[in-house]
Amino acid sequence: MAAPKEKNPWAALVPATQAAIRCGEPAFRKFLDVETKEDAANVVRRRCQIESRAELNTDPESAKRWRLLDNEYAAASHLPEQRG
Repeated sequence: MAAPKEKNPWAALVPATQAAIRCGEPAFRKFLDVETKEDAANVVRRRCQIESRAELNTDPESAKRWRLLDNEYAAASHLPEQRG
């Protein structure tokens, strides 16, 4: 019998989806020192030098900046570092 599949492993998600999920997490917003999802999205856009999180899926440099930010959060939160 096959082992159950993981539901949407983090690394399999496109960067824009990862960013949207993170912005909805209270712990990520606390890490960014903001209150709302919208404020978190603004910080992500500023840190990744983009106008829309969708650009994370098409601009390799922005995606790299996202991975660095997400890994900073993971380290601060004692989560496993994500590769991708």
